[in-house]
Amino acid sequence: VSNAHAKTAVDRGCVDSLASLEELSLADVVFVTTPPGTVIETVRQVLAAKRPETVVTDCASVKSEIIDWVSAHLAQEPNFVGGHPMAGHEKSGPTYASAPRCRSASR
Repeated sequence: VSNAHAKTAVDRGCVDSLASLEELSLADVVFVTTPPGTVIETVRQVLAAKRPETVVTDCASVKSEIIDWVSAHLAQEPNFVGGHPMAGHEKSGPTYASAPRCRSASR
């Protein structure tokens, strides 16, 4: 995630806080919300840093490459759940987030 997007997400209340990979041992659930081309690498890093019971999901709209990778590499990882929230539109980043999730959201 870009630093500018991260700061905007926090400033608008879209997220409560940001965590480093080292802090994932505190998480119950991790949402990977990176662009589709970076999901696999991000999931790989998250899985290496998380505790065993932490659930990991992604929010990518494009799934075939992710599902192929998961099928080949995560047979022993029952806590990964591919996801796709029905959210978003053609503009990206928290600047374009819709209310009521974020304060001062613009469209």
